[in-house]
Amino acid sequence: MRIPRLLLPLSLAACNPGGAFQGKVVDGLSQSPRGDEQVLARARDSSDLGCQVREASTDAAGNFLIEGLCAGTRYDLSLGNKTLQLDHAVTLDGDQISGESTEIRAWRVPLGSGVHKLAMDRTQNIRTFADVATVRLPGSDQDLRFLTVQPGAVEVVKKGEHLILAGKELSGQLEFLPLVTDAGTRSFEGDRSLTDAPFLGVGFEADGSAVAVTAQLDSSRVIAIDNGQTHALLIPSDALPQGRYALVGKKDKRAFILDFGEGSGADVAAAPLD
Repeated sequence: MRIPRLLLPLSLAACNPGGAFQGKVVDGLSQSPRGDEQVLARARDSSDLGCQVREASTDAAGNFLIEGLCAGTRYDLSLGNKTLQLDHAVTLDGDQISGESTEIRAWRVPLGSGVHKLAMDRTQNIRTFADVATVRLPGSDQDLRFLTVQPGAVEVVKKGEHLILAGKELSGQLEFLPLVTDAGTRSFEGDRSLTDAPFLGVGFEADGSAVAVTAQLDSSRVIAIDNGQTHALLIPSDALPQGRYALVGKKDKRAFILDFGEGSGADVAAAPLD
């Protein structure tokens, strides 16, 4: 029995190839082309199976061409390599044919939330932690945070490297506090004393009063990645004064410890605590 032509899959007939998009993928930091990368265009809301996905590969110069986009369909552009993220959402119109190549910047960002270092196009987790506790000076109601142990080997964010805060909640909750070692022994409430304790964002005057020690993050040098799926901040080594920092939330009991710049000395500003 001969199958009527009307029984052919409607998805093959319904997709009307209309548009094409040409672009060039480059590394966001070095501007070097990213060759041999898979580029995907995924339909936003099409129920037509024949229009769901289009793909291409970049050549050695980072160039690619996606063809056969379905008319009346909008597509979201992404890379097949999930550790490469676009810095913003790129949407394609299936009705249009791009006349000129569009530069697409890709950034090396790990999947999920976390704190990482980016160096030489490789990422690694920051694994230097220390426990945080609090003390009060006699007669004060101000909690002073310190590390319960001196940090050992600390990860250094060197020139040309970046710290990555991946995850929207994480990047919005953590702050950089200079680590200030209080040389000698100091007494606190509850008959407690500390010797050579590293304090978070706190120093002491000659009269024993506490002062806030701050370091200003140069937000103009911070790179924000927000493409609707991934949110991350890339912080270069020169976005903070050279020094050792605790990266910590306001109520966290543990802190990431890291150095910015080649050493741990810092030029910091001091102001009386409220």
